[in-house]
Amino acid sequence: MSGFFSTPSKDIQERKSENETNPVNILNTNMDLLMTQEPSLVPETTKENLQDQLKSLLEAQFNMLKQDMLKSLEDIKQDTNRIAISVQAMEKKLVLFDNQLGTVNETVQSLTNKTLILEHKIAALEDRSKQFNLRLRGIPEDITTEKLKDYLCSLFKEVSPEITDYQIEKFHGIRKPNIIVAHLPRDVIVSFCSLSAKNNLIKARRINPLENSAYKDIYFLQDLSYFTRTWRKSFSTLTDFLRKNDIRFQWNTPASLKFIWRQERLSFTDSDEAKSWLARIQI
Repeated sequence: MSGFFSTPSKDIQERKSENETNPVNILNTNMDLLMTQEPSLVPETTKENLQDQLKSLLEAQFNMLKQDMLKSLEDIKQDTNRIAISVQAMEKKLVLFDNQLGTVNETVQSLTNKTLILEHKIAALEDRSKQFNLRLRGIPEDITTEKLKDYLCSLFKEVSPEITDYQIEKFHGIRKPNIIVAHLPRDVIVSFCSLSAKNNLIKARRINPLENSAYKDIYFLQDLSYFTRTWRKSFSTLTDFLRKNDIRFQWNTPASLKFIWRQERLSFTDSDEAKSWLARIQI
């Protein structure tokens, strides 16, 4: 007959035994005993057992916390090591990237310099093809193509009466650039049969200012490529200073400005260097 009077199962007996031997349960039982009895009636042995049990419980709790903290510290140490390895790898990659970036910058600078050299050489070739040309600026727009040859002969005779053969090969007006003010006339290109004929007229125009002439506002210019004109214009601060002090200068091919300053020959290929030199001497 099995029923309420049957023997407890093995699991129930083990849990009961575990509860009876658990320090925490024993401590709670003894604490309840102390709370329900008068202090004078509590045996000394019970107090000692309670102290020992409390000490054992605190030590167990301390050891458990210690193990948890040690495990946490070990996990932190492992995470820190992994982070340190990752940081070292990133630093190596940054160093490699900096080296590669430096190489790329050097390559870009080298290509930029080579490109500038090629631009100067191309401009020099274009300038050479125009060396027989003279650019005239300021000829009125009402001078038609039919009247232009007679106008040019009259102009050149006014500039240099002793020159009788101007050796004009051809002439034509050019398209007006957008940078020129609308009311200003377009330039006229005159091509000569010889280089000396063109150079003689330029020299004569420099000597003869034509102050009381109807041609005083007409300028004689070298017919140069746009790149060369832009590059030379970047030296305008220095060239204005040289002209103001009556110092002769010379443009050389492919790209340099040469002059003599206080018995010293100077040459500039970069406008920024020229401006720096000018700033130093003007201090």
